[in-house]
Amino acid sequence: ATAVPEAAMPQRAPRVSVLLPARNAAKTLPIALRSALRSRGVDFEVVAVDHASSDDTCAVLARFSALGARVRVVDAPASVDLGGALQIGLAACAAPYVARFDADDVMHPDRLRDDVAWLDARPHTAAVSSRVKLIPKRDARGAFASYVAWQNAAMSADDHAREIWIEQPLCHPATTFRRSVLVDAGGFHSGVPEDYELFLRLVVAGHRLEKRPAVHHAWPRNPGQSTRFRRDALASVKA
Repeated sequence: ATAVPEAAMPQRAPRVSVLLPARNAAKTLPIALRSALRSRGVDFEVVAVDHASSDDTCAVLARFSALGARVRVVDAPASVDLGGALQIGLAACAAPYVARFDADDVMHPDRLRDDVAWLDARPHTAAVSSRVKLIPKRDARGAFASYVAWQNAAMSADDHAREIWIEQPLCHPATTFRRSVLVDAGGFHSGVPEDYELFLRLVVAGHRLEKRPAVHHAWPRNPGQSTRFRRDALASVKA
C-alpha cells in the first residue's frame, strides 16, 4: 500500500504548540527543528516565527514546513522586538499549552509529553519547566554554568516565587505554559526582558510555576543571544 503523506492525513487538534522565534538562525535552526519534531507521545505543532531574518532562515522554515503539517510559519516585522515577535506567534498557537523553544536549543523527545502530563495532572499550575544542561559540554563552566546550577536547584513553586527576586529561576525556552494564562496575563511585553518580566508578572499575580526534575533541554552557552539583558534592565522590572 502507498503511504499517505503526513500533510494529507486527518489532523487532530494539537495538545501543545511549540512557539519558536527565529532571527538569522539558519545555522542552528535545522538541529532545533529536528529535535522538536522527534517529540513523542503527544500531538503537537511547531509555530515558527521568522523575525525579519536576512539569512536563509526563511528557506529552512519553508523546507521543514513542506515536509508535513506540523510546522507552521508566521512572519514578524523588524519593527518589533523579541517580545513583539513572541506575541505574534502566540496569537497563532492553536493548542491549550504553549511550549517555548529557541532556534539554537535542543529538545528531549519526551519533554512535550511530560510537560503536558504534568499540567494535565495539576490544574492549578500555570507553567512547568524542566532542568537544563549547557552545550557544548566543554563550555559548561564559569559564571553561566553556576547560574544554570542555581536554576536547576530551584524546583518548587515556592522556590521560584522566592528566587525570582534574585534572578530568573526557570529557563524560558524550556518552559510550557497554559495558553489561557498567557493570554489573560497579556502575553509577552515589548521593551523589557520579555522572559523575566513575564515570569515575574505571573508570580506577582499568584500563579504557580513549577519544574520537573528531568533534564529535558539542552541550552547553548551563547552570551550574544538577544535574551541576555543588563542588570539595570532586570532591576527596572523588579521595581
